[in-house]
Amino acid sequence: MTGDANRPQEKNPKVIKFIDLFAGMGGFRLGFENAAIELGLVPKCVFTSEIKPHARKIYSHNFDNSPTTIHAEISGDITLIKEDEIPDFDYLLAGFPCQAFSSAGKKLGFDDTRGTLFFDIARILSHKKPDGFILENVDFLERHDGGNTFTTIVDTLQSIGYHVTTNVLDSLDFGVPQQRKRIFIVGHLDREVNFDTFEPQRTTFGEIREQGLETYDSEFTERVLSLYSPEELHGKKFKDKRGGDDNIHSWDLELRGPCSIDQKIIMRRLLKQRRRRSWAEIIGIKWMDGMPLTTKQIHTFCEDYGLEQLQELLDDLTEKTYLSFEHPKQSVNGKRIPDKELPKGYNIVTGKLSFELNKIFSPDGFAPTIVATEGDKYGVIDGGKIRRMSVRESLRFFGFPESYQSNLKINKLYDLVGNTVVVPVVEHVASELLAFENKVSIMNEEHNLEAKRIYEKLISEKDQLIGTITLSLGGLEIRVREADSVGNLLQEWFGAWAQENQFRIEPQADTQVFPDFYVGDEKAYLEVKAWRKENSPAFDIANFDSYCESILVTPERIYADYLIFSYEIDDDGNLSIQDVYLKKIWEITTGSRERPLKVQVKRDIIYNIRPANWVSEKAEYKPFSDKDEFTKALFDTKSQYSSVDKRDEFTDALQDYNRRTSSTE
Repeated sequence: MTGDANRPQEKNPKVIKFIDLFAGMGGFRLGFENAAIELGLVPKCVFTSEIKPHARKIYSHNFDNSPTTIHAEISGDITLIKEDEIPDFDYLLAGFPCQAFSSAGKKLGFDDTRGTLFFDIARILSHKKPDGFILENVDFLERHDGGNTFTTIVDTLQSIGYHVTTNVLDSLDFGVPQQRKRIFIVGHLDREVNFDTFEPQRTTFGEIREQGLETYDSEFTERVLSLYSPEELHGKKFKDKRGGDDNIHSWDLELRGPCSIDQKIIMRRLLKQRRRRSWAEIIGIKWMDGMPLTTKQIHTFCEDYGLEQLQELLDDLTEKTYLSFEHPKQSVNGKRIPDKELPKGYNIVTGKLSFELNKIFSPDGFAPTIVATEGDKYGVIDGGKIRRMSVRESLRFFGFPESYQSNLKINKLYDLVGNTVVVPVVEHVASELLAFENKVSIMNEEHNLEAKRIYEKLISEKDQLIGTITLSLGGLEIRVREADSVGNLLQEWFGAWAQENQFRIEPQADTQVFPDFYVGDEKAYLEVKAWRKENSPAFDIANFDSYCESILVTPERIYADYLIFSYEIDDDGNLSIQDVYLKKIWEITTGSRERPLKVQVKRDIIYNIRPANWVSEKAEYKPFSDKDEFTKALFDTKSQYSSVDKRDEFTDALQDYNRRTSSTE
């Protein structure tokens, strides 16, 4: 999928710079670029890191001459790259190595050195502070170490300053015939990104299958085709550690020697019993997927055989290596160690990796999660015979475009596709992350025109804004009388009122994130505040530290409009709007005796920026006269409080914003 070449382009489309870490084959990059182009943006990759030589080879082959490539050279080990060596960028992409967290690995997590590669992501984010990021990992990450690993990752990202959203997505819902559940961790400095809403699109292997390719003959395939028709093989799995109608076992094929009907019956029963948790308690070990059982234990579910007969059948199966005779294993520091103090039992030998093929794809079905170690073990029926998954099919399973070309030997490609991301899934996530990039907020010291229209409409209707706030629950209805509840409810009412009156307004998805609303085509920021008129204004304008940090990244926040309601509410819950104000932040803030800026302080800690009493002419401290007076007071207070002064950084950021928006206008 690519952007529409016929799409009307902006006069100066916005350039989005990104870096691609643990880049693999470039699937993350393809999905991100597709989303950006679809939104009318210009994606540019300014830095790539990948350690595997064959991944670097195929990545270069497909991206070195791409118009989205700024720097073609691929860096190696990210742990050796200093933050200052990475160019500035807007977004970070990283499908960080998953073996430490995968059910296919040892589940050692941060105890595995590869688990710590996340912290290289964190140090880069902390130093460079891009607008956002997309991370991807196996869905087991949520459950690793009882959730502690995942909590550590999210807490780390939030401590850097990001709003973090996570969701597990299945590639089956995004138009590829592979079930692949992966967790995506998405962050943005200014807002929460929701990416859990989409229209599922399903497809089958038959829609991506190639036909007429070269097949192969082996003792295994000849044996399989002698016992099953090609149609019967569609969707069949080859493995001995599971049962089911779709499973073909080594003893069904008699690959290691003849098996009697009695032996096949015993093997099927053992297959089910060896996983029962009750046996772990009887044996005296921690449950694991497949435990050896003694002859007497097996006899409890094979009572139709005499003990001596059963022993002979088991010995024969062991001699033919269908079974092993082994000690039960204890779990020690994440490893399975034979416990020689416990009696030996019989266990099934052949795991799925021991078969020449593990699965034959059905044209009417989908693939299980394709993993790197099994790429050459997926079979396809082609012309009545069997072949392995082709190069193009392996790429289509992950949504790679037809233009993507492999310059690797097939086994090297299999290794990479098993660890790559699914392109359409990334495209969906990136589309939500980048959705606001074209919503450029154009603001200045003047009030936004749409905000002024809203204000004027409210003023004209002020005398009619009378009513009550009620809560109906469980058949009981009450009136809200507490003033503390009115502010948030008025904000919700205002959003509905503005949309009812067809004003161009868009609420923030997360009510805890600035701003409350975007207004006008300019997507200007609008905050809504309220206070009880019998008191002086006493609402919180913003958290002090958060405001100081945010205007370094989003300097235009200082131009936000504040729509402020004063109201009266009586003991019966009757509410009336008394006045409406449209202000800039410097028009509602002031100094105080203790500090250049009036703030809320508890135990010498500054919490919130507090308002001036601008409605009273008798107030001792008047509002600031302009933006510059406010910002001086803000940074003077910050430097007194923390000995950190970033006013020059803010000034540069605001000047850059003014230049950019003036050219847009």
